[in-house]
Amino acid sequence: MKDKIIMVCYACEPGGATEHGLGWQWVLRTSQFKDVILITRPGRKGLAEECNKNGIELVEVEVPSIRRKLTQPFGDVGIWIRIYSWASNVNKHIKKIVDKETIEYVHLVTFHSIWMPNIFKGVETKKIWGPVSGGEYVPSAYMEYVGPENKKEKIRNRINRWMTKRLVNKAKSCDLMICGNSQTLALANDSGCSKTALILPNAVSKIPKQKARKSYSEGECLNFAFVGSCQGRRTLTLLMSALAKANDIKWKLDIAGTGPALRFWKQYAKDLLISDNIEFHGWVGKDVVDMIYQRAHIFAFTTIRDGGGSGMLEALERGVPVLALDWGGPADVIADTGAGKLITADSPETSIAEIKSWVVGLAEGKINYSEMVEKAENFNFEDYWWETKLQKYLDIANAIKKS
Repeated sequence: MKDKIIMVCYACEPGGATEHGLGWQWVLRTSQFKDVILITRPGRKGLAEECNKNGIELVEVEVPSIRRKLTQPFGDVGIWIRIYSWASNVNKHIKKIVDKETIEYVHLVTFHSIWMPNIFKGVETKKIWGPVSGGEYVPSAYMEYVGPENKKEKIRNRINRWMTKRLVNKAKSCDLMICGNSQTLALANDSGCSKTALILPNAVSKIPKQKARKSYSEGECLNFAFVGSCQGRRTLTLLMSALAKANDIKWKLDIAGTGPALRFWKQYAKDLLISDNIEFHGWVGKDVVDMIYQRAHIFAFTTIRDGGGSGMLEALERGVPVLALDWGGPADVIADTGAGKLITADSPETSIAEIKSWVVGLAEGKINYSEMVEKAENFNFEDYWWETKLQKYLDIANAIKKS
């Protein structure tokens, strides 16, 4: 007989993208080994049918309609008010279930943020939170490279500092805090959580993607690519600034995606007089994405705030080396694998100079591109396989049960 647990997923939808899909995969895969009660929001497409098919007990908790209506005009602030309202209702449901049944532990999964409300208050059973990221921030010196979105990032930084202080109480209320990157792990350890673990949140399939053997010869046009959401915090402006200074090399940059930073990036490129070297594709289908990866020598992910780096994994699956900042989640992905280059994030000036130096070295054949491609093609994805993540999770959860 399987032990019964409660899994709380704010974002959970079969076939959903990003966090919604991750939430469902955590629940589905855990249900193979545990008797799962899933608490989530109503209206998730296909969720009831999938839960029924896989023997998962579904409990849907909603935000009162009057509260939803009143908070709707307040944008992001309204969203967080609804999240906290939802979490308060979830806490009541958890207590009722724990009072009636024997529950091994409650696991708050997805919504990977230290901002998530504490749903564990007064819950009398083991408690697990994660994989949680958070604490990542845009250093003030980099704000001008974020563009118009820097106002939101400054507000976010202030909230982050306040949330980080509150993290102490949240961490202490957990028996286990699973962290999604090294920055959050350091915060959790400093906050006095009784037990922490590092499980990287992004996931890839064991089925390998087709790789195109990459090569580069001195004097060729060096092709960079970015595929993803175009947000100011991605700071492709750092790469643009560096490439604008690399006058003696031929290069191109493909940017595929849409988002609030697109207009700013286009104007930034125009101001640097490099617009002719950059193709903004906007939203594109799989065929164009495949073409972009096919011709790319380097995947550019010079983001100054990111908890994971799923775009990097997609590039590495295709054998494309990655250029990223040694900061936040991307640093954990590349680390010492040799499958790309990590750029110092001490200051914008340092980052830009280092990117330029590295790009020029690559173009002039002073950097062994073939070796970097080989490292990318042989990148060890084991930590990102669901089988690995789940086994690590279950081993830790079982250890907590015995403690």
